[in-house]
Amino acid sequence: MPDFTRETKDGPITINYNKRGKQGDAVFLIHGLGMGKDAWLLQLTPLAKAGFTVYIYDSRGFGKSTMTEFPEDEEKAIDFYSLENDVEDLIALMDYLGVEQAHLVGTSMGGLITQETCVQHPNRVISATIANSFSFPHGRILRSTRAWELAMEKMTFEEAFDVLLPWIVGEKMFESPLFETVYGQMKEMFVKANTNWCFKNKIKAIRAREQDTLQDRIKEIKNPILLIGGSDDILTPPKYQEYTKSLIPHAELVIIPNVGHASILDNPDAFNSIVISFLKKHAINKID
Repeated sequence: MPDFTRETKDGPITINYNKRGKQGDAVFLIHGLGMGKDAWLLQLTPLAKAGFTVYIYDSRGFGKSTMTEFPEDEEKAIDFYSLENDVEDLIALMDYLGVEQAHLVGTSMGGLITQETCVQHPNRVISATIANSFSFPHGRILRSTRAWELAMEKMTFEEAFDVLLPWIVGEKMFESPLFETVYGQMKEMFVKANTNWCFKNKIKAIRAREQDTLQDRIKEIKNPILLIGGSDDILTPPKYQEYTKSLIPHAELVIIPNVGHASILDNPDAFNSIVISFLKKHAINKID
């Protein structure tokens, strides 16, 4: 899979990406905290077959993209892993690929990056899908991520994954006969995409935004917006998406039944169908 490297104030940053499809509007899939681009493998081919040019990539600090540690400078670490830098990485990648405008689909942390991109670079966004995310650092987010941070300090990532898992998948998945198989695949994916240090400091970067003004700034978003939630999501429950919709009244809102925080994995068929329908409705290059 190819790499893209750009110069930044912190030195060169390499972003690893993949592409599927050769025609139609560009779609960038932006993964969540603890994930990497492989989290989108159940969306990559279906979206490409629907007529889109689909890109997945590892955000800085995850997967095969640059992982930098600042063990003696927490302030620098928080700045390095800021959402603002994530946005600039995305825009630089689009520039490198010659993509003037794209649809953005972000889940969880990727939903935050998507919102920030709509605010900072609205003309680069055709439409935005924000899944299982939030626009305000609600108390549950602050408390749960603090617990995750402590887990990263005291456990290996393999051990800490079992602390994270109940927050990620819905009740129906735990009861599924396929659970052990899915559990093994998810654990392998998470361990491969992370280091304790980078994960912990990405959490700190998000937690540092406790007094953030995102909820005020997204009121100015004019791009077509789709909000997706999961009825069993205990980390970012549907009321968080409803709150975001109150700030962006023109946004569409869909709650998928019986899925948790990782709706892209809990019920990929439902997720893909909803997203493809929305993308086709707002496509520049219309698809039959």
